[in-house]
Amino acid sequence: DGEVMCSAPASASVGQVSVMVTDASGSDVVGMLLEYEYFAQPRISGLSPSRGSIIGGGMLSVHGEGFMDGGVQCRFGTGGSSPVAALMVSSTVVKCLAPARTEPGAVRVEVSVNDGVDFTAGGLEYEYELEPIVESLSPSTGSSSTAGQVVTVVGQNFVVSDTLLCYFGDDSLGRALYISSTMMTCTAPARSVGTVSVSISINGVERSQTSVVFEYASERRIGGLTPSRGPKSGGTAVTIGVAGSFKGGESVLCYFGSSSVWGAVQSDSSSVVCTARGVKSVGTVKVRLADENGVAGILGEENYEYYSEPVVQR
Repeated sequence: DGEVMCSAPASASVGQVSVMVTDASGSDVVGMLLEYEYFAQPRISGLSPSRGSIIGGGMLSVHGEGFMDGGVQCRFGTGGSSPVAALMVSSTVVKCLAPARTEPGAVRVEVSVNDGVDFTAGGLEYEYELEPIVESLSPSTGSSSTAGQVVTVVGQNFVVSDTLLCYFGDDSLGRALYISSTMMTCTAPARSVGTVSVSISINGVERSQTSVVFEYASERRIGGLTPSRGPKSGGTAVTIGVAGSFKGGESVLCYFGSSSVWGAVQSDSSSVVCTARGVKSVGTVKVRLADENGVAGILGEENYEYYSEPVVQR
C-alpha cells in the first residue's frame, strides 16, 4: 500500500488517456489501467464585483470559459493562500466567497477545476479595501411621502467607486455620490412612516456591517404666517404654522428670501416663531423652513411682505 506521485506530461488534445504504473523493469505494479482526463485550461475574463471589504464573506462571480464541475475552487492571491470552495453555475460562471484578509490591497483570483491541484494562470485582480463605517446621517429624518430627499452619510473608509450604493432598509438606491473618504450623499426613496437602517455598499453587493437609523416622519408643510407682513427694518416676530409636529429639541432655520434666522419652536410643537431680518427695499420674499444644516425638511413656502415704516406727523 502507498502512493505514487507522477507529473502529467503535456497533451496535444483533450480527452481521457490510460495511465499505467510500472517498476524499473516495466512491470505493471498496480495490476490495472487507470484513467486520466486532459481538459482545456479554463480562462478567466471578468470578476463581479472586482472589489470588497477585508472582512470577506462577499459573493464573487468569476466569469470566463472552460469551467467544469467536480472539484471547482477559487484562490485569492498566491504564496500559500488557501483555496476556497466554489460553486459552478455554468461553464462560464463560477461563484465563490471572498476570504478575509488582514490588510487592503490587490490579489489575483485564479480558478481550479481539479480540486486545487492546477489553477488558471491568467486570473484578474480583486481589490481588498478597508471596511466602510457608517457613523451618522444629516438629516436623520425625512418626509415619508417625498422621494428624492438628499441625505449626507458621514463615516470612514469611503472610496471612489462606480458601484456605490445606499440601502434604506432593504431598498437599494441608485449610485451614491462620493464626496470624500468620510462623506457621501444618498437619495432617500419614499417610504411609509417609521424607521429604517441605512447602510452602504462600495461594490454594489456587500453591505457595510455598520448602519444608522433614518426616520421617515409624517409630511410637514408650512400652513401660514402671522403676521404675513412687516416693516423693512425687520424685528417682527412671525409665527409660522406647520401642518405636522416638531420633535423635542429640533432646531429650525427660517429663511426670509436668502437670509436665515434661527426659529423658536413653540410649546404646541406645531408652530415656530422667527424674527424677520431687515431688508433694504420693500417687496415680497418667500419664507421657508429648514433643519440646522439648511436641508428643507418642511415642505412649502409662504409670502412675506416688507413695507416702509409708517411716519406719524403732527
